[in-house]
Amino acid sequence: MIGQTMTMAGRAFYDSFASAWRDKDEDGTFTVAISERPTARLGSQVFVDYGNRRLFSMFLPPNRTLIPAIGADAAAQVYQAILDYQLAQFFGDPDLGRDEL
Repeated sequence: MIGQTMTMAGRAFYDSFASAWRDKDEDGTFTVAISERPTARLGSQVFVDYGNRRLFSMFLPPNRTLIPAIGADAAAQVYQAILDYQLAQFFGDPDLGRDEL
């Protein structure tokens, strides 16, 4: 897990995400990157990427007591999205052929 957060709200999100992520991905099979873009007007926006895919994006609320629950929910959503992506890669779509180069 790669963390690129800059603010206290981003760090709180990273800590809660990492805690929930360790429970789901016990073997450390998947590598995700958590980044943050702070803005003066809207607060902090966090992103969770897996490979070249952005799986989660959200503006964090100003009330930091809500952030741990958001981080745990994000970990569950991202983990399920990765499993769905892996499953789709394994089976593929029978209606589409492989790319021809």
